[in-house]
Amino acid sequence: MANHDYQALRIAIDRGVALVTIDNGPINLLDQTLIGDLDRAGRELEADPAVKVVVLQSANPDFFIAHADINLIQQMPATPPPREEKLGAFQAMIDRFRTMQKATIARIEGYCRGGGSELVLACDMRFAAL
Repeated sequence: MANHDYQALRIAIDRGVALVTIDNGPINLLDQTLIGDLDRAGRELEADPAVKVVVLQSANPDFFIAHADINLIQQMPATPPPREEKLGAFQAMIDRFRTMQKATIARIEGYCRGGGSELVLACDMRFAAL
């Protein structure tokens, strides 16, 4: 996997296991930065033949992903746009974790809401901790 600087993630790979740690501010807000980093990391991990397992976890024990950035939600159109034939960027990122030929595991501590819930539901396995 190419070594990229991520703003909202830390990635460590050891013996075929990629440990992806979400670290995006005090509550791991699902904002444009985190979505972009997850998209890029998903593409790179999917393409890396040395990676066999992807584990998603949070640097913050109180929040896996708290919720989506309200500013992003407010920018959405009031009426739904015409239905597209392909997935939107967020849905495509989520679907990549669902379909990649690697075992995907979510290690959940703390709050996991909205888009964070969608992300962990796309994983093959989910484990919650107190």
